[in-house]
Amino acid sequence: MPRTAVEAGRTLLVLGPASVTLIEGEASILESPLTQGERVVVLKGRQIPVETLSQSFFELNQGAGSEVQVVEGSTIPNSWREASEAVLEAGGRVVVIGGVDAGKSTFCTYLINSSIKAGLETALVDADVGQADVGPPATISLASAKKHVRALTSLRAEALIFVGHISPGPIVERVISGIARLKAKISSSAKQSIVNTDGWIEGEQAVAYKMRIVDEVSPDLVIGIGENGKLDPILNRVKTPSLTVQCPTAVRRRSREERKQLREFGYRRYLQKTKVGYLHFDRLKSMSFEAGETGLTRKKTFDVGGLREMVNSMLGFLDEDGWLLGIGILLDADAGRRVIKVSTPIQLEDVRGIEVGAVKLAEDGRELAYMAEPNTG
Repeated sequence: MPRTAVEAGRTLLVLGPASVTLIEGEASILESPLTQGERVVVLKGRQIPVETLSQSFFELNQGAGSEVQVVEGSTIPNSWREASEAVLEAGGRVVVIGGVDAGKSTFCTYLINSSIKAGLETALVDADVGQADVGPPATISLASAKKHVRALTSLRAEALIFVGHISPGPIVERVISGIARLKAKISSSAKQSIVNTDGWIEGEQAVAYKMRIVDEVSPDLVIGIGENGKLDPILNRVKTPSLTVQCPTAVRRRSREERKQLREFGYRRYLQKTKVGYLHFDRLKSMSFEAGETGLTRKKTFDVGGLREMVNSMLGFLDEDGWLLGIGILLDADAGRRVIKVSTPIQLEDVRGIEVGAVKLAEDGRELAYMAEPNTG
């Protein structure tokens, strides 16, 4: 395979599906240094910036629809470098706010790597329910980073909360309470924590929602990504110190279909090695038919027949304390036997609660429908 040479001080932009391997030279991805011979996989619809510190040679393997280009200088705005210094000075908690495709996940990756470079373990609360990076869509999650990361998707979820929706509007209370639970679970070894939020920023309801997140987290710093004053209604009202950074110069706007495809990849990640199983309701401690209900609905009897109308609904399987064990898909319900048939990779004997989501999925992870009014989040 031919090598691609990139001069020092330039950035190789790789849009997936693709992989890139550093053969010779020095390069980094969002402050994460590459090692020679290391192969970095770029998922479909994702883009990574590879900065060269010296003349470097790469081996590229491109899939259908991938793109590669070389640009002069760095795609990381100077304001990001200034923000990372401010984060290190402020310490503690940071909340990141920005619109759809503003570059929030890329910025959070950069902040994590900057903190790791400074020797600080960092925790991430991924509260973007529609474009989740750590957990599957329709969840919020907690992960810790003890070493450099190339992308947030490489982090392993330590705790997951099922919210059942891919748009925050119907589940504001659920997200706020979930963030509170995850915040309380952050390890004492994490000296920095970042809360990444969804892209719903316009309108009074969105402003109030973001204000509630800030109030719940009580961060040391709020960072907004974007220009043209779109975040002013939020940032001007927070009492916490705040600053605004630019969107990355190579930010790529995704279509609605591309965002849907990214969600479908997120479902499939958590539906690998699924098997068909049966779950008897008498074994359950709780069940919620309405996606996003705050807390758990505890009942001795369940309307099994009503579930037949929810076939293909995404399910959240919960443990004794309401933490998400994993997701699955409802295949059928038998009212007489009080049993449901599901497709899931988890062990059903560990399940103590179920929540039914507002998303309908095919068994291969395709998103069939979203049974709620969407918003811009």
